[in-house]
Amino acid sequence: MNWSLPKTCFSCQHYQQTGWKEDIFAKKKDNDGLPIKTKKQRVGQCTQTQSEVFWNERCNEYLQESGITTHPCSLRPTSSN
Repeated sequence: MNWSLPKTCFSCQHYQQTGWKEDIFAKKKDNDGLPIKTKKQRVGQCTQTQSEVFWNERCNEYLQESGITTHPCSLRPTSSN
């Protein structure tokens, strides 16, 4: 079976999930523009950069897990965007 995961930290060999955390950049409106309650997001440790990352980030050190396929995913905005 081929797995398809988002092409983000979540599918990177360096990502180790550590838990769930509130994210100020989490989606606040649904696809129709209506307000939604924000949920905690997956968060983990990047073993390459030694930093805490959310599942929907991706950096230049991204290394796709073997044996899976990935699909495009909206990346988490950053404070510098």
